[in-house]
Amino acid sequence: MADPLTILGGVGAAGGIIVTITKIIKGLSDLQSKYTDAEISIRSLIKQLMTIKAALRSIQDWIEMSLSGSLKERDLVEAFSTSLEGCKEAMEAMGDEVTRLVQDALAGDKRMMRARYVWNEESMKDHQARLDSQVQALQLLLSAVQW
Repeated sequence: MADPLTILGGVGAAGGIIVTITKIIKGLSDLQSKYTDAEISIRSLIKQLMTIKAALRSIQDWIEMSLSGSLKERDLVEAFSTSLEGCKEAMEAMGDEVTRLVQDALAGDKRMMRARYVWNEESMKDHQARLDSQVQALQLLLSAVQW
């Protein structure tokens, strides 16, 4: 039987990521209103994050309802926890970057902010690539579970 604390840890990890995604979406929405030239890339990232958030809610619900029985399930919960931890780290790094961008946008002049945004756009692409890798790993795990 899977340890209830292990299951709760997996559920909690997904919940923590969902909170972080919500904050990032809010920050990106704030940035979107300030940088019309970045609107498409920000809007695209927001939609991707909303999709990941919905998927994580489904995974969270599935973990709560389905995983409670065998030793094999404990291994599965640990695998999900590991995968979700990677997603959490990628999401937190992106969240920190978005928070800095929002703070700079609120404090700085527009010319300086545009220069910073251009530099940070490359950084945001790096964050997005890391997040994509983590999502692919999670997809692989979900595919294996379906088998």
